[in-house]
Amino acid sequence: MTFTYGTEDVVKTLELRDKDKNLLETEELSDVSQVKLNVTCDNSAIQVTPKIVAPEAGSGKPLQLQLVFHANSATEKEIPFTVTAETPNYKFEKELYVKVNPYELKLEGTVSVAGSGKTEYNNKKIYDATDLVDVQATLVGDNNLTEAAKNEVNTYFTNLIFKGYKTGKINVKENEEEQSFDFAPTDFSLCTDLAENIKDKYVIKSGEKATAKVIIQKRTLKLTVAPSTRPYRSLGYTIALDKLVSVAGFAGTDEVDNLKGFTYPTVVDTTATGLTPENVKKNDTATCSVHTNALELDPDSGDPTNNYKFDFNSYKHGDLTVTKENITNATDYVTINNNTSTHAYENEKHDRYYGKDAVIKFALEGGYNKIYLRKGTDLTTDGLKEAEAYEAGTATEEEIYLAKVNNDGEVLNSTNPFKITFKYDPDAPQCSEIKFGEENKVVTDLATTITFGIYKNKNIEAKVVLSDELSGIQGWSYFVANTEKDVRFDELLTPDDYAEELTKEHFTAGATTGANAYTVSVGKLKDGETLGSNNYIVFVKVKDNVGNTKIYGSNGIVLENFHDITVEYNEKPASTTTQQGTVDNRTYYSGDAELDLTAKENASESKFYSGLEKMQYTISRHWGDGKKETEEVTESNKFGFPKDVTLKELQDYCTIDKLLELKNDPKKSQVITVSATANDNAGNAMETRADYTLVLDSIAPTVESSYAQANNNGAFLNAKYANSDVTYSVNVTERFLNELKVTLNGTVYTLEELNSQKDALGIKEISMDPVNDFADTKDSTVYRFTIVFHKDGEYTVQTKVADAAGNKGEDKEFSFVIDTVRPEMQVTYTAYRPNGTSFVLDPSRGRAYANEEVAYVAVTAVITERNFAEDNTKDTFDTNDANVAYTAVNSKGKAVKVADYDAAIREEWTNKGNVSTEDNRFVYELSLPTISVDANYDFAYDYTDLAGNPINETIKQAVTLDRVKPEGTVTVEDLVNGSASETWNKFLSAITFGHFGKNSVRASMTSDDETAGVEATQYLISAKVLTRSELEARTGWTGYSSKISLAASQNLVVYEKITDKAGNIQYISTDGIIVDNVAPVVKITPTNPGWGKGVYSAADNPGFDISVTDPVVNDAYAGLKTISYTITNGTTGYVESGTLANLERTSHLQSWTGHVTINPDNFYSNDVRVKVTADDWSTNDATSEEISIKVDNKAPIATFSFDQSDVHNGKYYNNDKTLTITVDERNFDESYQHRLHLQQAADTASADGLTTERSI
Repeated sequence: MTFTYGTEDVVKTLELRDKDKNLLETEELSDVSQVKLNVTCDNSAIQVTPKIVAPEAGSGKPLQLQLVFHANSATEKEIPFTVTAETPNYKFEKELYVKVNPYELKLEGTVSVAGSGKTEYNNKKIYDATDLVDVQATLVGDNNLTEAAKNEVNTYFTNLIFKGYKTGKINVKENEEEQSFDFAPTDFSLCTDLAENIKDKYVIKSGEKATAKVIIQKRTLKLTVAPSTRPYRSLGYTIALDKLVSVAGFAGTDEVDNLKGFTYPTVVDTTATGLTPENVKKNDTATCSVHTNALELDPDSGDPTNNYKFDFNSYKHGDLTVTKENITNATDYVTINNNTSTHAYENEKHDRYYGKDAVIKFALEGGYNKIYLRKGTDLTTDGLKEAEAYEAGTATEEEIYLAKVNNDGEVLNSTNPFKITFKYDPDAPQCSEIKFGEENKVVTDLATTITFGIYKNKNIEAKVVLSDELSGIQGWSYFVANTEKDVRFDELLTPDDYAEELTKEHFTAGATTGANAYTVSVGKLKDGETLGSNNYIVFVKVKDNVGNTKIYGSNGIVLENFHDITVEYNEKPASTTTQQGTVDNRTYYSGDAELDLTAKENASESKFYSGLEKMQYTISRHWGDGKKETEEVTESNKFGFPKDVTLKELQDYCTIDKLLELKNDPKKSQVITVSATANDNAGNAMETRADYTLVLDSIAPTVESSYAQANNNGAFLNAKYANSDVTYSVNVTERFLNELKVTLNGTVYTLEELNSQKDALGIKEISMDPVNDFADTKDSTVYRFTIVFHKDGEYTVQTKVADAAGNKGEDKEFSFVIDTVRPEMQVTYTAYRPNGTSFVLDPSRGRAYANEEVAYVAVTAVITERNFAEDNTKDTFDTNDANVAYTAVNSKGKAVKVADYDAAIREEWTNKGNVSTEDNRFVYELSLPTISVDANYDFAYDYTDLAGNPINETIKQAVTLDRVKPEGTVTVEDLVNGSASETWNKFLSAITFGHFGKNSVRASMTSDDETAGVEATQYLISAKVLTRSELEARTGWTGYSSKISLAASQNLVVYEKITDKAGNIQYISTDGIIVDNVAPVVKITPTNPGWGKGVYSAADNPGFDISVTDPVVNDAYAGLKTISYTITNGTTGYVESGTLANLERTSHLQSWTGHVTINPDNFYSNDVRVKVTADDWSTNDATSEEISIKVDNKAPIATFSFDQSDVHNGKYYNNDKTLTITVDERNFDESYQHRLHLQQAADTASADGLTTERSI
């Protein structure tokens, strides 16, 4: 059974039935006293009262058994009850289950809301970062409640508080607007004040809800402003204003960092109202003190976000302390007064300088009128006397402060001490260039002797470049001096020249022509025509802004135009030529010859000389095979250019000695004629050439002989015996045969002498061809003779001939020798220099080296031996018993091909004679092939004589020859007007600037060495051409690692220096390169018309002058290439164009002028337009401004007319007539005074009253 708490009690009527469920109707059930009813239960939640009700009398009904159930509380489950009933005859028992449900209450009326824990339920709460509120509500029941329950509900459920109800509303809505939510409680868990026993009796009806309203109000944040400090005239706060505000009062976990959009209120410095970083220095009026509560908050600033509001009414203000002014940029307050200071100066960049004996005075700004050192010394009037420093450019700091003082001496304001810096400048300005063309030299030590290095035959101009690294240049002057003898620079100056004033004594004020660039003219023309030859020196005097002054001297300049030059000849044999001869006053050399050409400038008689620059000569050769050829050569002065020499030393340059090493051709003779001339360094040349002739003939006469006897078919027995007359036949081949002799048994005879003594010498007869004139001979000319021997005896016969040069020819002899002693062997290595000198290498203590100073190494083997050959009386013989093992490799171990020394040692040896008469030994010598190939050589020599005797031990020796310079290349890329790149692999003695780049070029290098390997690769960029000797003297080479880039506006030559590990050096140079990105300047000027009215007639030869210039930047310009023009007839459209100049790249023309004539027939127009275009060799181009002229080559056409209506007899009129003149002309000149010429016949009327009328 189930019923509800708070409702009426429930009565349950019981019926008694038997086991068959039949209702019992016995007498026992009609008597109450006979029935007992009892109920048992252990739960007090339900109260059960048993009740027996008697029936109405006479009704005949049985009594009723009733149970009355009353709920004391609700139950969660059914409660068991045991019911028992007894009668006299029966016993009954029943188990009952009863459950009491809690009563369902409903919401009544409206609900009220308060913030959590608040007591005022006014539907408002202050934002607390949660959605919880306390809700006050009333719950009621229905009419089925008992009065007791009604009272209970009224007591406990009126204004019941639900604490911490989740509304889903956390944030303030806009400007604290009201928000609604559904209040739908499901239980009483939030009603902490409601007793638990009450909670058990009632429930809230399912689905009950009410609309609740709440206004979430913004939470107030408390503000505090911290104190800060700033200097006077500065907004540099010690704590930034935006860091001064602190905030308190956030709800929950809210804080500044997690509130999106939160910003602090702005702090306002009330002492800095209207001040900005730009005007604070000028407008700050704050006092240097503590300003209480000066730091305020701007109530219109900051964003606390939507749930909060700032408390601007009761926040804590901040104090501001204003301190003394800090000076960060001294130049805003204090500068050097350049007008009143002595030897002190401040430039526009506010760099401060002082020199020796300086007194520095100051100009003050910022309202201050006093300046003090930190220690208190007043500098306002007397200034600062700064001590001299030990080194130029040394920075000196002084700590000062400024003050504003009134007339009573009261300090109104001041600054903190601050530092200012001065740089010490004790040095005079620098003169880096006194430059004549590309030659520059600046002399600083005037106590040195003047040297010369500039030579011209016309006047020249010096470019002067001045600089000062510290205080800067104030001014400069110059003095052009001259001298006829060697003197020191200071001997040409006076004491007054050294004064600080720039223009005192000899010096003239110099004019500025550019940034630190100036010019001085040197040399005059006598009478305006003849050059005034002299030796000149330019002095430059320069002064800086702190009074430092210095005088510099230039390179000496020689200006002269004399032509006193001669060439002389002196001949001699080369060091390798051992014989020569003279025939008819002409010298014949067997081998190489040396012809010394000496060009001289007569320096002894002239005070002014420039030294010889070069000598030019031609070599003409008439060869032995009948051919002819000519060679032209230029020989520069061996001392190079006379740079930095005294006048006395310059005399050494007045001679050029050229030793012509005339190389002999071993295959043909030559007659050589040399013709020479020369010129000096000033450009003066020799007028007449000088000639000289000699002969080179190293071809030895060839002697071909044969022996034949009359018997035995001409053959000898045992190699040397004959039994009949022997005919000795000789053929001599020679161009210049001069001597022929026959050696017979050790005695030398001419053919004439043999013929005169033939009977005594055993000769039967002699025959000989005649000798030809040398002019008719060639190398192939042959002379023949025979000798017939007919007497018994021993004959040793040999023919020896010699030509005009002493070359000899001969035939052979025989020799015999025996030996029993070990042979002795030595090998000598002799290194020969190119000049013929030599020295002996010593490989006895290890490998011997020969480097580039050696031309070759001669190898000589010597054997001392008794039985070297079968006949030791012979001069030469063969041996197969000597041998040598050898290797030759390069630095990488690779085999190098050289001579076959093992085969060579078996060639003919020379008998050098007896060692002594005691042991009858001979010395034999052999010249092995020279070591002339660079390699590392290792030799092992052995020898065994005819008797089988070997030398004591094998001779092992090592020699290295490395005389080859390393190799390499220089490649320049990004070239224009030709190949985009060029590669050079040698040193160019003559360089022309014929390669061009535009914005820049790039250079790269390679290097290699076959034998020793490369030690270093370096480079040098030069704007001028350098000789090999100048490169050898140069330091400051740069090591090469990768491509180098070379910018525009420069002339350049790239030099490469390669050094191998043996010390051999190779120089490689590019040709001259000009990098130029500046376009030419083109100007055109029309000729003036003769009529002067701006119109050209045919007689005026209309045309225009053209001027084209390639601008010079850093002394560099590419030179003009092409110039063309265009003329357009604007009336007819006819166009004439053409090329005015196609210039060679080597012409290097910087300016060009020309004229173009306009053909009036083609350009009869008032709209003739002209323009000119030009480009240079670096592909820069430019076009002139177009000009317009008028050309009129047609004369005006005048016609005459008048009215002929009243004519009589064809030409007579009796009235005045009006003559009408009509002129047809394009360019009619209204200002011209027109003239009318009337010729009157004798029978005509007067022309008085005649008028003219013109119509155009």
